[in-house]
Amino acid sequence: MAATTGLTVAYRLALASILAFASTSAFASSGTLDIATDTVLHEDHIGPITFVADSVKLNCAGHQVSAPGEIQAILIQQRARVTVKNCRITGGVFGMYVTGSTDIVIRGNVAFGNEGTGMFLTSSDGLTIQNNLSTDNGIAGIDAQFLTHSTVHYNTAIRNGFYGFLFLVDNESEFTHNFAAGNTAFGFILFSSSDNLLKQNSACGHTVDLLLDTIQPGANVFKSNRLCTVKEQTS
Repeated sequence: MAATTGLTVAYRLALASILAFASTSAFASSGTLDIATDTVLHEDHIGPITFVADSVKLNCAGHQVSAPGEIQAILIQQRARVTVKNCRITGGVFGMYVTGSTDIVIRGNVAFGNEGTGMFLTSSDGLTIQNNLSTDNGIAGIDAQFLTHSTVHYNTAIRNGFYGFLFLVDNESEFTHNFAAGNTAFGFILFSSSDNLLKQNSACGHTVDLLLDTIQPGANVFKSNRLCTVKEQTS
């Protein structure tokens, strides 16, 4: 088991370096891009992307979305049944920003080099956040606040400026098989949340690998996590 865990960690770190710093293509579109129908990118895009319709998919096909000087590179606001996959997202204050939305799928993306947070998810229901990498962002990897009935699993957050994952006021959700390493202060933070499952998440080597409050003791279920340093904050 120890050998398998070590190989898994090494694989994730190697994959992170390859994906986050792969060279960009020679051509790029530019300007604000509104997504109203299913869209596949055929080149990099410079400028923010905003979803303006429900029930649509964006497949970046490995291309980069960069938004220097913008609040977010990709915005999903008050939308339903939207999917974003295979994007490399950089250059905004936030890479991916999801708010007030339902049944959103964020899968197989890389958020890197954003000023604040790689992926900021808030005030939404039924999100699926899966197989994403968030690395080398100024503050955080994945920040999930005020979520319900959501699944955050098989994600990696490494080398972010403050913490890897924050789960704040999240309820009736599952956070499983996530991995944090090399973030400056915290691997995972869990505050003011209840009725959640945290299973097989891993973090070691941070100042604190899991920081959690004890406002509601026993409110969440923890199973088979590998967290080397756990600190409870009681006030």
